[in-house]
Amino acid sequence: MKSTYWALGAAAFLLLGSRLALPEDSAENTDVIVRMALVMGATLIPAFFVLWLKRTEATWGWREFFAVPDPIVLVLSAVAGLAIWPVAWWLMSIANSRLNDLFGPFIPLTLFLPIAWKDTWTLYVLSEVVFIPLAFAVLFWGVAQRQFQRSLILGVVFGFVGIMIFGQGIAGFLGYGLCGVIGAITSLHSKSLWAGFATHATFMYANLGLNDELTKQVSEVATLKPKPYLGQDWLTLLLVGGLVCLVALQVLRFRTESDRPTPPRQKNAWIVLLAFLIAASVVGYDEIQQRADREPLQADLQTTAYP
Repeated sequence: MKSTYWALGAAAFLLLGSRLALPEDSAENTDVIVRMALVMGATLIPAFFVLWLKRTEATWGWREFFAVPDPIVLVLSAVAGLAIWPVAWWLMSIANSRLNDLFGPFIPLTLFLPIAWKDTWTLYVLSEVVFIPLAFAVLFWGVAQRQFQRSLILGVVFGFVGIMIFGQGIAGFLGYGLCGVIGAITSLHSKSLWAGFATHATFMYANLGLNDELTKQVSEVATLKPKPYLGQDWLTLLLVGGLVCLVALQVLRFRTESDRPTPPRQKNAWIVLLAFLIAASVVGYDEIQQRADREPLQADLQTTAYP
């Protein structure tokens, strides 16, 4: 287990390096592709390191990673990830609105907005929906399936990942943290790292494929200003999404309940939290400075990133 924690800590600083390695004001497709490659390397390399160290273990490592997952577990976990997605964006939208009031408007870095989406769409899907979730299946969800406390810790860590690599800024901590908690709980209930993978991958694909539709649903058509966060449109999404997610988790829990003993609590989890906190703080501090430098009139452009 120590090897996984150290790999996660290393991934935190590798992800930070991938964020700082390229100019933030470039939207060239080449730079976007390089950023995706760096992020994939920052997660896949530590994941392969962990798998190599655990190659001789019978209960975890290569054998579990290549074991055929239960398709029903995958479906239920994916449903939970999709259902919690609008709830996560509601949280991020509220947080972003408050941050706008405190520090100034948020505009996504051009590095996350390629010039030609059609030229990079497939690469985005491979990166954020396939390879990064595969790496996190080893680094996150394989650990989360063993203890509830770890599930909560990894949810917080996944929120820090939202700050660092997905372009959603400080507000991303809440949305991605919620996704992390749900992914960890699906892994915990099913005792399978593939459950967390399905939750994570479905959530990320919804980010890529459904965000425009969500923006249309919860924004005024003429002005693109967000509708009230406690209004009918948002509350309907929250109610339906939350209910579907809860039902999926309960079905998963009762279907896969196991008498497998819970291992003792590990004392090294603080290493992971500290590493991701340091890395996320660097990115968050930079975001606050950029918010303060924005012109007030640019505040309307926040809808390019948030509903």
